[in-house]
Amino acid sequence: MDADSTGSNMTAGKAEDPEIDLRPLPWREAFRLGVTVTLAWRVGLGVLAAAVWLVVAPHLPLGPNPSADLFAGLPWYASRVGQAIFGVWPRWDAIHHLNLARLGYFGVGVPDSVYYPLYASLVGATSRWLTHDYVAGGLLISTLATAAALVFLYLIADQLFGRPTARTSVLVMAAYPTAFFLMAPYTESLFIGLTLAAFLAAYRRRWWLAGPPALLASLTRGPGMLSAAALAWLGWIQWRRKKEPRRIGDLLPSLISAGLAMVGGLSFQAWRAYAGFPPMASTLQTGSKLAWVGPIYGTYYALAQVIRKPEFLTVLETASALLFIALLGAMLLRPRWRRGEWLLYMGVNLILFTGVHTFEASAWRSIARYVLVLFPGFIILANWLVGRSRRFRFGYFSVSLALQVIFGSLYVVFWFLG
Repeated sequence: MDADSTGSNMTAGKAEDPEIDLRPLPWREAFRLGVTVTLAWRVGLGVLAAAVWLVVAPHLPLGPNPSADLFAGLPWYASRVGQAIFGVWPRWDAIHHLNLARLGYFGVGVPDSVYYPLYASLVGATSRWLTHDYVAGGLLISTLATAAALVFLYLIADQLFGRPTARTSVLVMAAYPTAFFLMAPYTESLFIGLTLAAFLAAYRRRWWLAGPPALLASLTRGPGMLSAAALAWLGWIQWRRKKEPRRIGDLLPSLISAGLAMVGGLSFQAWRAYAGFPPMASTLQTGSKLAWVGPIYGTYYALAQVIRKPEFLTVLETASALLFIALLGAMLLRPRWRRGEWLLYMGVNLILFTGVHTFEASAWRSIARYVLVLFPGFIILANWLVGRSRRFRFGYFSVSLALQVIFGSLYVVFWFLG
């Protein structure tokens, strides 16, 4: 039995057809599931992280009280309880985001100027209400953004493929092995929440609502500008399929919204140049040893690294990239998943992710985290799972959650995963 034979939108399977059932959105069901999953996830990850830290920290080379230098001056928690609840979350890029929220662009080093401003700004504003606890502020923003992302993901999947796929999409994203990054003080949760809001408004033909979140998404992460192509395509297809007489002016709202996705990111880059910071590309190459080599060479270097030195991180990064490349291929092959805006969104993001090469550590460093924003992949994976047996789905979620527990535990003890 096909995944969407029960109560799904029958027009949604047409190739490149963005038309969806414009029935009232099931906000209550989406909110209930999204918030419930987020709260359970927040508590579950919190208990896991605290337990891992309390058991393992005394045996780490760093000791139970790591040096403040490790956190680049970010205030550290003196008590073991504070460390177990909050101190387990500032790791790697999270430290940079929190210090940017605390000190601003002129208070941090030049390498941190590559981070886009919205997340740090929200964390900074929130933290001032929380007695300047920037970790708590970051966790609050990430938790709220994750809840919003799951709600919007549910609504899009429901309108395109029906209720069973919508519910499963939320669970697939939450159970994904590296999805704990959505709950950590990273930008992915805010970015994907805003991006999904823009796409939902566009699908509902509320283009005046699609532009603002698209702009804000590109002020959260640079790849937000890549949504412009997908949104413009969606607006074009909607205009082309209009039954009433078409006017060129009717394209204007969608083009403005797509343009706003570019405006946010470009405005930040213009501000960086005006403020005297070096170009983004040279800053990344100097500070993070990242260089653009194109997806062909990037893929070659990554696969060659796995073959020569199949370490844990290189295998994880490469497997993450190949999984979403395979999902993109599935979209191309199956008409019901072959949506032009999804192909553009997934395609341009994967070109960016796989075209960047790191000259130290993993060749595709952090791609296991970056793929979290590729929401069409989670929806089609959920749509496929709905058509499988209950036993198969149980096995899938068991393995996925087990991996998230393992990876989340490694993150707590300073094992780099993204």
